[in-house]
Amino acid sequence: MTDYFRKPGELGWGFRKGVPDRDFIGRDALVRDAESGVPERQLVGLRWNEQDVAGVLTSLLSEAELPDQMEMPRGRGPHFDQVLVSGDQVGVATGRTVSPTLRAMISLCVLDPAHTAPGTEVAVLWGRPGTPQREIRATVTTLPFKPDNRRADVNAL
Repeated sequence: MTDYFRKPGELGWGFRKGVPDRDFIGRDALVRDAESGVPERQLVGLRWNEQDVAGVLTSLLSEAELPDQMEMPRGRGPHFDQVLVSGDQVGVATGRTVSPTLRAMISLCVLDPAHTAPGTEVAVLWGRPGTPQREIRATVTTLPFKPDNRRADVNAL
């Protein structure tokens, strides 16, 4: 169950000057995480393979086993999918949505640091346990998905 929760360090959140001395709920856990230096997982983006996504979407028109369908452009409520490398779970994907700007299915993912390099191929296990599940290929990308040009130097353009 803890695989589906996020720690502040995994999301890149933290205190600028270390964990405060004052007492608060969760302080001991934050100190342990800060002392380890490297988060167990890191936040990255995933770009899902369009042929695999299309295969799920068109499965209603075939005679094959019917996997869970994808709500478009995104599902309601929280949704968590295992992320695999060579059949081993290495992370959890959330927030799947269709991006009209990128023309792709994308999601956020917390992933073991060994697999966070942009371009790394992973598989998202689509479907609830007990239903026909499919592995959907995905590629690790940096965040944000689209470059933020709001602070661009207009003199350099």
